[in-house]
Amino acid sequence: DRANSVRAVAPVAPPQDPMPPVLMNLNPLRRKPGWQSRDPSTRARAVNMAPLEELAPHLDELARADESPEVRRAALGRVDDLALLADRMRHDDELAVRDAARQRYKALLAGPGRPEAERARMLGVEDDQDVLAHVATAAGEAPLRRAALERISRPGLLVDRCQHDPDPDIRLWLLSRMDAPATL
Repeated sequence: DRANSVRAVAPVAPPQDPMPPVLMNLNPLRRKPGWQSRDPSTRARAVNMAPLEELAPHLDELARADESPEVRRAALGRVDDLALLADRMRHDDELAVRDAARQRYKALLAGPGRPEAERARMLGVEDDQDVLAHVATAAGEAPLRRAALERISRPGLLVDRCQHDPDPDIRLWLLSRMDAPATL
């Protein structure tokens, strides 16, 4: 009797959605990314090695707020946001993190990796004489070197650039700014 009732029930069609159920994400064996580890050394190593496309949405937060200076330094080494680097070189609690941000900021300002207009905009508000001196001597683009030189207040560096800048127009412009005979 019972066998007959089972046969009388219509077969259930398989689900139309081929995607696995949401519960599959709750697999306890699935590991979190290394940059989410509790161990700061593991997080820092993962930040250095993780594919950028996976890590990019989290870099700003890691660079600003991770409790470990080692992780913040690692994140800053992969950040290309000039404003974030400028902020971290001035406001991080740890000297080593501020130094890492400063080095990365200077390299990106002077290097070709970011658009020239963006770098020029940052130089327009930059007052750090060390950063300006680096760009004035290391940037490949003459307009960026000139923008940095316009903000420099170190007479010795201006004289040096007047003698050694590869652009003759910048050398002439700097020479016109010299007002003390001893400087010449």
